[in-house]
Amino acid sequence: MGSTIVDTPSFRRAEYSIKFYSIDAIQKAEKALLRAVDRNSDKKNLSYFFGILKNIQQELDDAGYHEYCREKYYYKSLLESERCQRKEAAKPSKPSFDKIVDLAAVALNLCGESQKIVRNRCKVWLDLHLQSSKYLMPVRKKIQDAIGRLKEVDTKRKEEVWDWIKPLLST
Repeated sequence: MGSTIVDTPSFRRAEYSIKFYSIDAIQKAEKALLRAVDRNSDKKNLSYFFGILKNIQQELDDAGYHEYCREKYYYKSLLESERCQRKEAAKPSKPSFDKIVDLAAVALNLCGESQKIVRNRCKVWLDLHLQSSKYLMPVRKKIQDAIGRLKEVDTKRKEEVWDWIKPLLST
């Protein structure tokens, strides 16, 4: 630092405490001290240097902490989005209206306990659609369209399928 004389206790204290600062902070403090000494040569002392060093180290520590917090927040939000995606994937998906109508058409050929099981399955699937719909009419329309798309089925049979599904919608 030039021609200033430093007493031994101050030098020992400086030598001891300098190891607690980062190399980057020390380099920045040296540059800042040189700029300050160019303006005012009275600032050429250890206490001024360590004051600058302390401030710079604090700024670097704060910046590091803010970066850590940003990364931690990003990581938490990433985990949260992955959790939501897993939750959505685990949710039972709604079967299509065509599948419900096909199952109802098959149920007409069944009798007894088998037809009851199929009726309950259709009811559960229809309830899934009804829960996500505000109104009944769009669901009814989609079912009627699915019945209309049945192939190799005559009109009388399509009416029977509708008559079989209709009570499931009203309950």
